[in-house]
Amino acid sequence: MRMGADADMVAVVVDGLGRHALWPAGRPVPGGWRQARPAGDRAEAIAFVEEAWTDMRPAGLLATQLPTVPERLAALAARDPGHPAILFGEQVVSRGALDAMAGAVAAAARRAGAGPEAVVAVALGRSPHAVAAYLGVMRAGAAFLPLDPSHPKERLAYQLADSGARVLLTDAGHAGMLPDPAGLAVLDVGDLGDLGEPGEPGELGEGGAQPAPPLDPGSLAYVIYTSGSTGRPKGVAVEHGPLAMHVATTAVAYEMDAASRELHFLSFAFDGAHERWMVPLAAGGAIVLRGDALWTPAETLAAIRRAGVTHAGFPTSYMAELAAWGEAMGEVPAVQCYSFGGEAMARATFERIGRALRPRILINGYGPTEAVISPMVWKVAPTARFPEPYAPIGSPVGERVAHVLGPDLQPVADGETGELWLGGSGLARGYLNRPGLTAERFLPDPFAERGERMYRTGDMVRRRADGSLAYVGREDGQVKIRGFRIELGEIEARLREQATVREAVVVKREGPAGPGLLGYVTPAPGRTPEPGRLRAGLAALLPAPLVPARIVVLDRLPLGPTGKVDRAALPEPAAAPGRKPRTATQRRIAALWAEMLGLPEVGIDRPFLELGGDSLSGLRLLARLHLAFPGGGLGIADLLGNPTVADLAARIDRGRRPEDGDGPARVIRLAEGRGRPALVLFPGLLVSLREYEPLLRRLGPDQPAFGFACASLAHGVERLPDVADLARAYAAAVRREAGPQGCVLLGWSWGGVLAFETARHLAGHVPVHAVAMADACGLEAPFAPGSAPPPTEALRRQWLAPVDAWLAGSPMRRHWQDLRAGMDGEAADGFLRFMAAEPQPLPVDGPSVGSRERMLFTLVDHALQMRRLALAPQAVMVRSFEAERSRAEGRPILDWRGLAAGVAVEVVPATDHLDIVLAPAFHDRIAALLDGLAARAAA
Repeated sequence: MRMGADADMVAVVVDGLGRHALWPAGRPVPGGWRQARPAGDRAEAIAFVEEAWTDMRPAGLLATQLPTVPERLAALAARDPGHPAILFGEQVVSRGALDAMAGAVAAAARRAGAGPEAVVAVALGRSPHAVAAYLGVMRAGAAFLPLDPSHPKERLAYQLADSGARVLLTDAGHAGMLPDPAGLAVLDVGDLGDLGEPGEPGELGEGGAQPAPPLDPGSLAYVIYTSGSTGRPKGVAVEHGPLAMHVATTAVAYEMDAASRELHFLSFAFDGAHERWMVPLAAGGAIVLRGDALWTPAETLAAIRRAGVTHAGFPTSYMAELAAWGEAMGEVPAVQCYSFGGEAMARATFERIGRALRPRILINGYGPTEAVISPMVWKVAPTARFPEPYAPIGSPVGERVAHVLGPDLQPVADGETGELWLGGSGLARGYLNRPGLTAERFLPDPFAERGERMYRTGDMVRRRADGSLAYVGREDGQVKIRGFRIELGEIEARLREQATVREAVVVKREGPAGPGLLGYVTPAPGRTPEPGRLRAGLAALLPAPLVPARIVVLDRLPLGPTGKVDRAALPEPAAAPGRKPRTATQRRIAALWAEMLGLPEVGIDRPFLELGGDSLSGLRLLARLHLAFPGGGLGIADLLGNPTVADLAARIDRGRRPEDGDGPARVIRLAEGRGRPALVLFPGLLVSLREYEPLLRRLGPDQPAFGFACASLAHGVERLPDVADLARAYAAAVRREAGPQGCVLLGWSWGGVLAFETARHLAGHVPVHAVAMADACGLEAPFAPGSAPPPTEALRRQWLAPVDAWLAGSPMRRHWQDLRAGMDGEAADGFLRFMAAEPQPLPVDGPSVGSRERMLFTLVDHALQMRRLALAPQAVMVRSFEAERSRAEGRPILDWRGLAAGVAVEVVPATDHLDIVLAPAFHDRIAALLDGLAARAAA
């Protein structure tokens, strides 16, 4: 018979506010609670609660000394209506304007029947109107229900029906994405006025920094749906009192005030997103709101820099992306605080974030929706370190307590693993219209004296020596295989520590031979995880039962609506093989694949790596293929290019190797538009063409565009090709790809030089209307000739000693030796000065694309190449776009006067070298250039 929290025999108890809960039979009833039903069968107790607790509103007033969130924001608007509240692109919404719009929403919602305890659904895109709608619903006394219009209609319809929503707030752009709103009063926010100047009322009156009407702390503020174990989401109901406490105390923890600006990034379907607009605004600060499009890491860091962001919060997985970009570029904006949450953060990822992004503080915000967003924080310097596999989750914020309990609901010893229960005043009311489920998960707190509750999180934790809590894994993440009790989180953490892995998930799967473990990983930047080697690495760290039998490499992990990994959506590796082999060649290859990979059969459309192949199994398979198909001409690259059986069979049957496009001028087609001059894109030194994606979205599908892969991102460690050789190869590709309308060449940074030299080789072949440069810079100190006096011999020896010691252990020692052998005396001194100034320890992470050592090698190689480069004049028009900060900082932007037939220089405001290609102002200028050419051609 089960005991403790999962006891089969339970009593029903009730507190002074009428809240019901289950309580294990035979245990004393905690103070402030009384027995409402004697101990009996759990199912019968739940049925009793469902019948007795039909009105889940508290039967008395909750004590609070804090104003509610709407009251706080209304007071701030009255005090200083002109203070910025929301920055949205080029739009700045003041406190007064936000207050006026919220007042209009509140008035309309009340007329439509909204009031205390009523639920108002909000289905809008990411814009200031959405924030005004959420605020206005609370101001009306109702509770908002955020709906993501992009979610399936069936899910949205369920939430509308289950919540009993009376009113739906949306707009013309999203109404068509929603289910039939029959029975709902539908309000279009577009009809409720606009976000005008401070003090301007909305069309429906009640605007202009008017004080919000008093709100009962015990009334509902919002309802947010979370996943349910039954497959149906459940609504978590949060009251104004706990929310006000959480917002006020979180602002203190995050050190926010009127000067704070927070980048708002999270989806409004996630409760953390509402914390991250309420807290900054309630602290007197402002939010910088992104639109519906998900930004790349480069776009995000550019927005942080442009807007002067002080605080920013992201899902854990996205933080890793930001760190990778910041590490690659070396320059990141100064930020006071980065926060993360939603999933556990592995130790290696945390260290990389601190090293690459360098904020003043890092905060891990932890908590389930049932405990009002993030009831615990771990706040540390970016240099903090911890021995656990995951970042600690810290300590409670505000009027909360954290209990670490065993199955018997008794505290475990410090350092021992137990389940986390959260108590205090910062808890949700419970699950909307689900009294039985609420009574199961929200139990009396036996360590309190005033009839308080505690919530069962299901998370396993340990109390650390400093009193903070370390996350271990999910209570339901413990599995038993071959007699071993296994915490999946431990295996995931070990996988994430592998150099080729970015994210990892491990699940239990039932198979023909019984239960087993299955791992899913995504690649680290520039790396290719090999399942065989990953398993070997785990075998060296973990007992055999903890090593997954199969590891599947995915481009990305599937995410649910809140940004967490959707484990149910992970693909089954033994899924149907798809199309069966049809030709003799396909059948022979498929049989070899199945034998080598241990699969019952292989279809002709599943890629080799997706089936679990790696370089080791690829080598074995290649030997078998050579025996089966002498003269087939296959190499290991053919297998690691992730082919299908059909791909290899076609190559063998053709009897020749296809053009693989891996030369220095590999073309990447980006848009197939017609009738306009093509836009030819040249990337910067250590980046791909991805940074041009916002520009391509601005230009639209009618603009033909193609570009080239970055020559420095080749898989093998090679010196950068000579600029003249690259330009000739690029020009040959442009002659093949460009139409009779000609082209415009656009290069960012180093790409500007490549574009200029490519134009030289296109003369007389393809019309080049212009060569556009995005902050094309020359050499900086210490490699620029004459930039520094020669060092003394003593200083030279001082610099040389650590470099020699580093190179002795470098996996790329031979490459570095070859590079240094080609340096003249001044370049050699510049190299030593450059390495001495490197702020981080010199890297020894090897030659893989994306490693710090490989990037450092490329930077030095490029500097030596630029020292040798001599540009010659040519008859071409140059449009040089310079970043405002580059000019202000005196960066060596190349001067094209005297080198081109005509030069036009434009400064792009509020940009620097790294974000100029992401700036809307730059996109507008390129669009105007191309539109002008198209118009002249049409005339």
